[in-house]
Amino acid sequence: MFEVTIYLEVSFHGPAYRTAAGMWLIKYIKKDGSLGTRQGMVCGKKMTENGLALEALTMAFERLRKSCSVRVITRCDHVLNVTGNDWLPQWEKNGWLTAKGKFVKNITFWQKVAEAHRKHMVSYENTWNSYGENMQDTMQKGLELLGKTDATKIIYELDKNMNFKEVKRDLFEV
Repeated sequence: MFEVTIYLEVSFHGPAYRTAAGMWLIKYIKKDGSLGTRQGMVCGKKMTENGLALEALTMAFERLRKSCSVRVITRCDHVLNVTGNDWLPQWEKNGWLTAKGKFVKNITFWQKVAEAHRKHMVSYENTWNSYGENMQDTMQKGLELLGKTDATKIIYELDKNMNFKEVKRDLFEV
């Protein structure tokens, strides 16, 4: 089975709403044995750590075209707790309601994660990695670009030379 690692990073930690970014990087070995990467980012106003991490994670999963063994490296406690405590299958079984009977927050993203879990073998780790610092620097550049627009959210993909390619822009009210 094809093996990939997804590195997931957000520009801040905590429950507050902020102008912030979330970034994903997929690392894999190509058929010729060389290292391949794909990466992207979401920058937005009035974002939460959990929402950013989930949106970045689903963006990364959407890039995987065939079933893979996926190792997700993240420091997002919410993603780690949900996946580590098997809440995701329980939520799905209960119609996306929490144990307290409330709808799961970020339900659309969690549904996409659940779909990815059915397609791929996925494991999660909380590990600081060498990509983290570079990803933080790159997210700051993305946030600077967002600040020069009237957009509330911009999604980017990055090429191998770290050039930003805008994929989507939202202009709704914050």
